[in-house]
Amino acid sequence: MSDNVRGKDLLNFMDKLAEPERSQFFELLSKEDAVATMQASLHERDRLRGTGAQPSELAFRTQAGSNVGIVGEHEQNRSEVIAAVASEVGDTAIAEDIPPDLHVYLRVPNSRGDPTLRDIYDLPQQVQAELEARFKAMWECEPSRTKTYRRFMEKPGHQVNKDVCLRNLVIRSSSAKGTMWAQGGKHKESACDKCIAKREACAHIDKVNNEYIKVFVPLPRDLRKGKKWDELGYWVLED
Repeated sequence: MSDNVRGKDLLNFMDKLAEPERSQFFELLSKEDAVATMQASLHERDRLRGTGAQPSELAFRTQAGSNVGIVGEHEQNRSEVIAAVASEVGDTAIAEDIPPDLHVYLRVPNSRGDPTLRDIYDLPQQVQAELEARFKAMWECEPSRTKTYRRFMEKPGHQVNKDVCLRNLVIRSSSAKGTMWAQGGKHKESACDKCIAKREACAHIDKVNNEYIKVFVPLPRDLRKGKKWDELGYWVLED
């Protein structure tokens, strides 16, 4: 895992801790992890100021074989960071309470209209947090949903070729049938009717460069009209 990615994950984890636990955790970090965390914090500050540099675009091929472009690169998922954190802090409850998860990418058309993937960290922090919070609320609100979601994240390969989004799989499980697309959506390209109605990010699992990732897709074209990809209204209907 690159220092940049690990620093971001550690920073996100620390943000969820109360101040006493945050200070205790930071003291337990190795020198390398402490530096990576500080660098991630400075990067976030610069991005909020509008001075952060954009990563270069890299080519990749999905498991389905379609050519897409990806911006940025994430080598490991958050579950490995959580396991390391639990080991360093000595609190196994951390690993038990937080399901393993996959890093999130965003499906965004480039200037030519071709699909690309951008790291969710490329969004403004407030938009990123809101998107992830809405999605998390979907699977976290009931123990049965959390259990199902955990199972999907532990064995993501089983979900890659499903013809419905993660919300439908989590809530309707094996009874999930084809999702309706009355509002112009299309699976793995734009949001389904259920996610649109619930104002939640529509997501699926894909495999890129031998890594499983979670992908948020935008609203159908007519519903996101006038919005830019880095705005909340590009991904979900705003309240």
